[in-house]
Amino acid sequence: MRFVSRAQWGARRPRSRTGLRPDFGSTIHYNGPPIGLGRLIPNHAACSSTWRQIQNFHMDGRGWSDIAYTCGVCPHGYVFEGRGVGVRTAANGTNEGNASAYAVFMFYGDGETPTAEMYAGTSDAVEWLRDNGAPDGVNGHRDWKPTACPGDPAYTWLRSGAPAPDGELSMAQVDEITRNQWNSALYMAAEFDAAEQREHITQRFLTLLARHEGYSDPQIRAATGKGKLPPDTAPLPAFDQRQRAVVAFAAAHGVTFDDGNAVLPPVAA
Repeated sequence: MRFVSRAQWGARRPRSRTGLRPDFGSTIHYNGPPIGLGRLIPNHAACSSTWRQIQNFHMDGRGWSDIAYTCGVCPHGYVFEGRGVGVRTAANGTNEGNASAYAVFMFYGDGETPTAEMYAGTSDAVEWLRDNGAPDGVNGHRDWKPTACPGDPAYTWLRSGAPAPDGELSMAQVDEITRNQWNSALYMAAEFDAAEQREHITQRFLTLLARHEGYSDPQIRAATGKGKLPPDTAPLPAFDQRQRAVVAFAAAHGVTFDDGNAVLPPVAA
């Protein structure tokens, strides 16, 4: 985990602190209004100043004792310390929420899309909190009270099973591993014979497809281990540029699907 301490980002001293031993886990948040991802992505230094601005708003505008969140995750995947471990938050919207869970902020707002690094960093943040005593539970701000937070992209990601408890890969981690394995498969393709090449690359395709269709990590591992997806696979959707690329690759290499099973073309003699 790439961690930025309060001292490193220039935090103000809190006016007071109340202890917390959460009995649920962690709650995910977003900014609401656009945070300006287009400005932050090419300039990581701006992430620290943005986190300081949020603290100033919470302390001076809201009158709170400190920044409301336990930590925040920037578009580059860095985890910025907020109130920190063992301190009650002011972000979860209800007394029950603030007494039961930490608050993890994602640096994005309406009309913006979290980066893959932000998702991975959010998984890191939740795991860090678990390592420091938080239970495995993860939800969105909207699960404590009526609100749009943490935004539809992050909430959809949460509903897909991420971040997963310790010992399970999060969806962001699966996506990162898949991307790395996909690139490795293409790079190493010349080392395989025709049958091995198709099998190796098809496994990477299946993992990426399963990740985007929202299958759980155990299902993904089972699917990629057996060369097939779970039954009743939905029609292949073209969710993003990378999936369109692998769908096109599968079509070009004659990969078809029969009741959710990947069917490889016969190998020429």
